[in-house]
Amino acid sequence: MDFIPLCFSFSCPVKLKPDGQQPTQPLLCPHCNNGALVPFKSRRWFEFCFLPIIPFGSDHIWFCNICSESLSLRYYASLTQSRLASRQEFFHSNTGANALSSTIPAPVSATVLGSKSPCVGLARTIVEMAPVKTLPSEITATAPPEGGLAGVKLFGKWDAQDVEVKDISLTDYIQVRHPVYLPHTAGRYANKQFKKAQMPIVERLVNSLMMNGRNNGKKQLAVRIVQHACEIIHLLTDQNPLQTIVDAVVNTGPREDSTRIGSQGTVRRQAVDVSPLRRVNQAIALLTIGVRESAFRNVKSVSECLADELINASKGSSNSYAIKKKDELERVAKSNR
Repeated sequence: MDFIPLCFSFSCPVKLKPDGQQPTQPLLCPHCNNGALVPFKSRRWFEFCFLPIIPFGSDHIWFCNICSESLSLRYYASLTQSRLASRQEFFHSNTGANALSSTIPAPVSATVLGSKSPCVGLARTIVEMAPVKTLPSEITATAPPEGGLAGVKLFGKWDAQDVEVKDISLTDYIQVRHPVYLPHTAGRYANKQFKKAQMPIVERLVNSLMMNGRNNGKKQLAVRIVQHACEIIHLLTDQNPLQTIVDAVVNTGPREDSTRIGSQGTVRRQAVDVSPLRRVNQAIALLTIGVRESAFRNVKSVSECLADELINASKGSSNSYAIKKKDELERVAKSNR
């Protein structure tokens, strides 16, 4: 049986006898060009400097520790001979015995150059990995800015650095200090009670728009509605839409409410103060309820209705549904003090 070590730096396998001679190169994954292949049975790391001598006829399954790609040794041998050398986007070629001897350890180089096997001509061509100096423009365009979160803008337009929460009691519950590109955090704030206070306020508004059954799960549609509403707000007010949203939430959160005390026949209402988190929750709910009611059977789009509701609420205008409901709740609470 013919024994060959499979070495990623050769354009073809190098024939060696199974007497312990081993090249000092790892077995590179042909798919990701980064991971090391590991036997599927043992799932143990190789020693970095050694490559086991494997029978060519062996067809055991190996897998990559980086991309988890599994392949047989017979398939890897065919890739080593044909495909690896032709991947010019990852490698560049150097020909000649000088390049070969400068890259391969001396015992292996002498074995290859002095051999009379049919693969000597192919073994004289070596491919080595080209150094990566600059990243493609597609990657650098999506990379985070060098200044940290200072350059992160919502939808790539609206900066949250100059947004101010005018009510000091709501500062910790209206999250604008950690800006995001898109209002979608995949539910990472839903696994613990009260952790939703750390969710970006724009995403909470987006999630509240997905109400009333038929709208459940349509997150992308809700994100587009909020994005278009931000554009309309900027055109009408020439202000940062994030500041308008924050002011609307601050103005529409009721400070006082009433609760039922007693049981069965003797029930009375008692005025109570509202916690900051519930103020934010109620404000977002009232804003989105008003948007749905105003957009129903209306020629205006839901984005236009959302923009009008946020602008009126940020100004404290009685044209806003949320402002009217807030005044009603506080009026009922005042009468039950």
